[in-house]
Amino acid sequence: MRPFTRLLTVVALIIALCHVNESTAQYSYQAEVIPLTPMRSPKPMMSELVRTIGVIDVSHDHGTRSLQFTSPTAVSLQQLRSLIGPHGFFAIRVSDGRQSESDVKSLDPMYELFPSKYDTGNEIEDNTRYETAKAQWILAHPLEYDALVKGEHPVTKDSDK
Repeated sequence: MRPFTRLLTVVALIIALCHVNESTAQYSYQAEVIPLTPMRSPKPMMSELVRTIGVIDVSHDHGTRSLQFTSPTAVSLQQLRSLIGPHGFFAIRVSDGRQSESDVKSLDPMYELFPSKYDTGNEIEDNTRYETAKAQWILAHPLEYDALVKGEHPVTKDSDK
């Protein structure tokens, strides 16, 4: 084989391999999501990701507010929010392992996310603990609560500083 023909063959092979890698690329994400209402089931949210963007593997951990998924396409924070918002969840940040995307950057250091209800097996105590924590949080964070109810991102009144 002549050197020039060999060079063209190698270039064509490299281009073909790059194209194959693009079409089979997968992106692994971890997002921090919060339910906008207590005890919201994550199943409709996860089904939406599978149906809309072809997510291959998806899991949600209520305790850590972690949503992990593998997607055949790149997913932005705004895209994730638009997909999960109608199902009662809000994405605070999303990370692909290399970089993280979040627009909730100026949170008050004392700011805490809306309380979560945890199942310890004692329904009466769980409900009482959750309702108390929720009422205290709403009193301490009225602007953030209004933002959560309206489906906006939870920022504090000092976030524009």
